[in-house]
Amino acid sequence: FFKQKTAYEILTCDWSSDVCSSDLTECERLQGFPDGHTLITYRGKPAADGPRYKAIGNSMAVPVMRWVGNRIKKFDGLVRQ
Repeated sequence: FFKQKTAYEILTCDWSSDVCSSDLTECERLQGFPDGHTLITYRGKPAADGPRYKAIGNSMAVPVMRWVGNRIKKFDGLVRQ
């Protein structure tokens, strides 16, 4: 459905502009989501990029939340002993 980009293509910046934007796959990976995680169907069509970026931006990074949860679990185990 969508072409898989190489790491070089994802991280390459257009140096003719002052702003380097990340593509959706890169943003999903940075948040710890699998590729295409936000690629959903909305009203029979693939969701537009804007709402997908917003969903990624409003999420919490999965690896960070996992780490925080494990630290709470570890601390809770120490307190209960």
